[in-house]
Amino acid sequence: LGSFIWYLSAPHKWGLFALCATGLVWAIQMSLSPYLLKVIIDTANRYQHTPELLMSAIALPAILYVSMSLLDNINFRCYEYIYLKVFTKIKANATTVMFDYLTEHSHAYFLDNFAGSLAKKVQDMPVSIEPVIKVVVNMFMPRIMALIIASCVLW
Repeated sequence: LGSFIWYLSAPHKWGLFALCATGLVWAIQMSLSPYLLKVIIDTANRYQHTPELLMSAIALPAILYVSMSLLDNINFRCYEYIYLKVFTKIKANATTVMFDYLTEHSHAYFLDNFAGSLAKKVQDMPVSIEPVIKVVVNMFMPRIMALIIASCVLW
């Protein structure tokens, strides 16, 4: 199964890499936002008795914190755009590959198998491949990267 999915997704490896890159940006944002909030609170606590220094000391972490939220919003929009482009092509490629493979069978094969059942399998393949790739790109990679980044930040 892995080699078949790799065969279908190999022509779109740059798109999948871009999806992983958006996952990396998400992991960085998820790990650094609480740290920036900590810096803001610590700075506000440190300069609570000198309000004239408080605004200048808190400005950079606050701008970075707001920028991270903005970057996260843009990142998810880019993710959705890339996702729609890449997975549409992977699904189309899967349908074409399955249909080409099916048409190479002998006449006897089609006598032994129902045409509707074969057509259903060809239609189900792209729908079934998408969740497998999504688990790796959406669930596994960003969370592993977030774990590594959070461990480095906490260390």
